Amino acid sequence: MVDKCVNQVSKAARVFQILYRRRVLGVTLLQTAALFFTSPAHAINVTVDYSEKFQTISGLGAMLYPFADRYTDPGFPDLFARDFGASMARMEIVPTVQAEEPANIATYLTDPLDAIIAAMDFKGTDNNKAGKVIKPIYEARLDDLKLIATVWSPPKWMKTNHDTRNGGSLRPDRREHFAKYLAAYCQGFEKTYGVPIFALSIQNELMFKESYNSCLYNPDTTEWADAMAAVAKAFRRYGIKTKLFGPENMGLPGWFLENNRKFAAQVITNHDTMAFVQAWAFHGYQSDGKTVASSKNNWAAYFQAFKSTGKELWMTETSGNSPSWIHTNKEGTPDGALAMGVALHDALVAGNINAWTYWSFQDGDSVNEYNLTARGDKNSKKYNAAKHFFRYIRPGAVRVRATPDTDNLNVSAFLHDQQQTLTLVFVNIATDSVDVNLHIPATPGVKSFKVFVTTPDASFVAQSAAKVSDGITSLSVPAQSIVTLYGQAAASPARR
Repeated sequence: MVDKCVNQVSKAARVFQILYRRRVLGVTLLQTAALFFTSPAHAINVTVDYSEKFQTISGLGAMLYPFADRYTDPGFPDLFARDFGASMARMEIVPTVQAEEPANIATYLTDPLDAIIAAMDFKGTDNNKAGKVIKPIYEARLDDLKLIATVWSPPKWMKTNHDTRNGGSLRPDRREHFAKYLAAYCQGFEKTYGVPIFALSIQNELMFKESYNSCLYNPDTTEWADAMAAVAKAFRRYGIKTKLFGPENMGLPGWFLENNRKFAAQVITNHDTMAFVQAWAFHGYQSDGKTVASSKNNWAAYFQAFKSTGKELWMTETSGNSPSWIHTNKEGTPDGALAMGVALHDALVAGNINAWTYWSFQDGDSVNEYNLTARGDKNSKKYNAAKHFFRYIRPGAVRVRATPDTDNLNVSAFLHDQQQTLTLVFVNIATDSVDVNLHIPATPGVKSFKVFVTTPDASFVAQSAAKVSDGITSLSVPAQSIVTLYGQAAASPARR
């Protein structure tokens, strides 16, 4: 049973609760006041129902930012893959791998792929950052770990502005060169570092001209669809197993959603390209590309817009969260680690997303708005908020119905048939603890749950096991906390 927290909370915490409901969850101020003065009189009955199954989890992880530090710190692979439990790692395809126009440009398209690979610099400083750490991460993985890669810009010799930065576009006469370059990169990277690239995005944030590596694609043309088709054709020709995802545009409503529909619609008509598409991927930012944005209604809209395509839905980049457990930005919107937990829940439950990756996992000397941790700090609130989902929701797990899932108390449940496990994550934004009677099905025969809790004062602390009797276990979810329950059938294979 999770230890109960004291019900006396600070004025700041009360303000957080009001602002969170009013600004993020769309509850009116009068409704908020009613909730504010209501305390639970008895335990809530939460029921897990296996008859309603939703998405299968592909991976949860973070970016290995190529210009970050500390990837060579002792213990980093175990920190990322085992303690944190990441099952997906994102990296940049740095254009310096083939920075200058090759001397064999006249024969580039007809030369053997091995010749293109041989001319690439996989051991250069920028390209080597993620490469040299991914193998020990891969070897330390708990079960599955997928490496995904994103292009921020093609090499400058493929672009209209002859610069990897400041926007520009992919030259139409270099489209096939770009496709072969990516085929060579996937094969060459695996040969160099021993880890396959599971899926690749041909462009990061394709509607934003930036001073850093960037490239533009117009949704009112077929530029992106034509480039995707060229890459799919090259992958098929050279036997590349890497899948494609994108467009990695902002996942916002209105104008952004309409443009994202345009990008996808052009690809959907090409069956050869669609055969390589693994997922539609979007970023959880406001239009400035740096302020965190995620909402239940917005994720639901994206799921409705793309579910008929039969492809997965991924959130491949977000950041901007304060390192504090409870924090509001200058607009009064909650943006701390607890709010990040709510955003992750909303993406999983309302958006039915299959994968979720944060921006930088670890860089610099301290935890900030753009990383999850620094210097191997396992007490980072952002690290632990994500860990509540990452560590025990494993690839292959299927989300099942868990009700009630309310604005105050979020609950999600994940059944893994192969590993015979059941994982639940509770996110309580209320300023009171909530007593829960959890009702679970007899299969897969979970007799007790491991319980972990993070509050303003504790980080992923193991609690006493929650015993199951006649399909019921009871617990108390502390105020403003995230709690993970992990149960495994007694007869299931031992986990790593």
